[in-house]
Amino acid sequence: MDLQPYLSTPTSQGKTLWERWVRCLMGLTLSPYVCIKGLLLALELVQGDHTCVSNPFHRDCIVLNLPGTPEYDPRRPLLSRMSAYQLAAMFITYVDDMQAAAQGEDKCW
Repeated sequence: MDLQPYLSTPTSQGKTLWERWVRCLMGLTLSPYVCIKGLLLALELVQGDHTCVSNPFHRDCIVLNLPGTPEYDPRRPLLSRMSAYQLAAMFITYVDDMQAAAQGEDKCW
């Protein structure tokens, strides 16, 4: 499969980028670990630069709410991506189920 239209970089202009799929040896079937790792890498690429303010996935900080810390609040999530004091957009995945979460319907879309 030629991936040049999708993975072209300034150094690879004019070169054909070939990839092939092979089977994993773990039980001679595709490992779920490999599939999920590939999905997470693809999601990281799709989300783009999180430092760009116009990006819906832009975040200024990550807030941890861990049990045992003085500021722990069981009503809040353990980890929050915050952008200007509001929840930043993110994908929530569990195996083959993916949901978008954001502050408002327009950012989710």
